[in-house]
Amino acid sequence: MSSFGEILRQLRTERNLKQSDLATVGISRSHIALLEANKRMPSYEMLQHFASKLQVSPAVFFSGQEDEEIQRISTTLVQQAELAESQKNWENAHDCWSTVQVMGKSNHIPSLVTLARWHQALALTHLSRWQEALNLLLPLFVAEDFPGQHASTYELLTILARCFRELGQVDQFITFAQLAGHSVSTSDARWARSQVNLGTGYLMLGDLPRADECYRSAVEASAESGDGVVEAWARIGWIATQFDRAMTEGVPAMMQRIEHLNVLLHPDGLTEALRHIAIVLHRLSGNYQAAKDLLLEYGDCPHRPELAARLLEEQILLAAALQDEAFGQEALEKIDLLPLNGPLRIRLWTGVAEYYIVFKRFDLARHAVHRAYAESQTIHYRDFTRLMNLMELVSVENPSVERRHVE
Repeated sequence: MSSFGEILRQLRTERNLKQSDLATVGISRSHIALLEANKRMPSYEMLQHFASKLQVSPAVFFSGQEDEEIQRISTTLVQQAELAESQKNWENAHDCWSTVQVMGKSNHIPSLVTLARWHQALALTHLSRWQEALNLLLPLFVAEDFPGQHASTYELLTILARCFRELGQVDQFITFAQLAGHSVSTSDARWARSQVNLGTGYLMLGDLPRADECYRSAVEASAESGDGVVEAWARIGWIATQFDRAMTEGVPAMMQRIEHLNVLLHPDGLTEALRHIAIVLHRLSGNYQAAKDLLLEYGDCPHRPELAARLLEEQILLAAALQDEAFGQEALEKIDLLPLNGPLRIRLWTGVAEYYIVFKRFDLARHAVHRAYAESQTIHYRDFTRLMNLMELVSVENPSVERRHVE
């Protein structure tokens, strides 16, 4: 069954017309391109305009199973959903697209059902309802009519990767990030974005050499394409690999470039990321009080769960370095309040173990080590050096501790 976009494109090309030939007040050439790609649905007034321009009856845009009244209702519902999206009212957008999907199913309009499911999934990602989004996206991934008409393959794969990342399923995150990168050429600006995502996946698994390689490739590619936002995040990622090696070499120079890009572009989240880097840099340089002062400047402001977890990690490590038990206890009380994925829990519980060892509370340290180890077994975590050193420490202090071999 042909979709509206396919019918419109076929009628236009048969008459040797350009998209601009169909444009009018309120209907731009770019809007027509979206309509033909089935990324937008027309209003009934638009449909009448196209029929007049193409010298056909509006009925040619309907399949034999659709009538004009159904088309009027469905396009009105789609317009309501798109309005909610433009207002970033994602709860309402999701509900509107759910209604569109029901309309499509009840009237046997597969293209409308597919469009609705895609937009429902997008709304769910904005609501951080990752598993529900995944449940809608995976069937689309294998659908014959998707993603070509509604979105790029890259876009679908990237959103699938994001869902897996947020759910802590790192291997799947890496797989779909790789697929996204393979779906575009290395000269495409989006390839650098895929490398940032891929580097983040390897970083989450503790595979620092691969993460480093991906971030360096992304820095080079984004600098060549002039995508300053991607370049900034690629540099942030490279700094993270240095910090996970407990190294600071090259970080200040990287920070200068990121700060310059931040002043020029103001991308969301970059200022907060720079502050986090400054805190870690102070701590690794031994400037513990300066790091603590900067951390306290954050106050109790709401942050993304991942950033909030990294700040808690810093608070715990600083409390250990400063031997400030009250400061550390304050952070410990917040850990279970955060929705964390596996890699973040590994980091936090490893930090907690180091904190308890400083205060010679070895039973609690051993418990934290075992929690971190248990989390590491749920993913293919690859950097066990820190964990094994901690296991050795708590085992020496208490010979009854079970020694585990890690492959």
